Amino acid sequence: LCTLRERTEFGWKEYQNKKFFVIGNKVIGADINVLYEPTGAGDDKYARALLPEGTMEGWLDTVRKILPYPRAMFALYSAFVPPILELLNANSFIIDYSGLTSTGKTTAIEIPASVWGMPMASQGGLVLPWDASKVSLERLATLFNHLPIFLDDSQTTSDNVISKSIYMLANGTGKIRATSTGRQKTSNWRTVCFSTGERPLTNVTEFAGVKSRVIEISGSPFDGLNAKLVHEIKNGIYSNYGHAAIPFIEHITSITADKDKYEQLVTRHREKTIALGSKAESKENVIGRVAHYFAAVELAGELAEEVLKIGGIPSDIVRQVFEEVYSLADNKEPTEKVLNLVM
Repeated sequence: LCTLRERTEFGWKEYQNKKFFVIGNKVIGADINVLYEPTGAGDDKYARALLPEGTMEGWLDTVRKILPYPRAMFALYSAFVPPILELLNANSFIIDYSGLTSTGKTTAIEIPASVWGMPMASQGGLVLPWDASKVSLERLATLFNHLPIFLDDSQTTSDNVISKSIYMLANGTGKIRATSTGRQKTSNWRTVCFSTGERPLTNVTEFAGVKSRVIEISGSPFDGLNAKLVHEIKNGIYSNYGHAAIPFIEHITSITADKDKYEQLVTRHREKTIALGSKAESKENVIGRVAHYFAAVELAGELAEEVLKIGGIPSDIVRQVFEEVYSLADNKEPTEKVLNLVM
């Protein structure tokens, strides 16, 4: 049994041609010990936030309350996307829940945070304020490679920080910096960034490319203010969290170990991208690109349902949100453009 040190980021790793996944000090997919050595107190806090609490049954009982709400279920399924982005060679993206205050936006991203660990920011959890520097966000994305990150209340930071951060987070590459030896070092990651705010992220910048990097979901994730439901959900996920990620990673690790199943996984994503893209109206040039993201959410949802039995139908949920977000009519479009995007 080998012990590896000098691991300062989470996510997929490889040792002696063996692919495995690191969450804190826990290794999934290999008989290897990894001693997580944080670079600072902040990193250690994040590692502690990934520790489970309560029970899987308690968590499942809670998240099943959101089954009637597609926007909230979309967030839940999206929590499982980051680990498969590497396997699909797919890009990072951002999911932004925007709207008036007290409509359940923060709860909507606390639900997917509870897949991985402690959601509540007030106790050092995974949901963090947007009010951070671009450098600190880069460090967070690097640390949480192949895990999601959660940023709450975009109105608390400047438009300039938001604009630059959107491109950085979605592009998956940090700033090039010189080391003490003169060589250049760049941080890289794949993630899904969850965001909330009173106005859409795409409204803070004039750069058209932002629309192809952000999925904007406006309004209440719970079809209006449902204080009793939100209270029940918060109570449940504040007491039960961090249990769903491990069996999910174990499931996809077993898939990566089987060449045929791995190829089928890639094919499923490709087919879903084409199917979603075929619904896109030609007036929206970005829809072909974001179809990749929705296809990844649908695939991740199916994989999560295979192992966790949450009770949702990912294809129905994802396609309903897709059509709602982009106001799509049920018409057919040529799939050649979309096919080119997934080649």
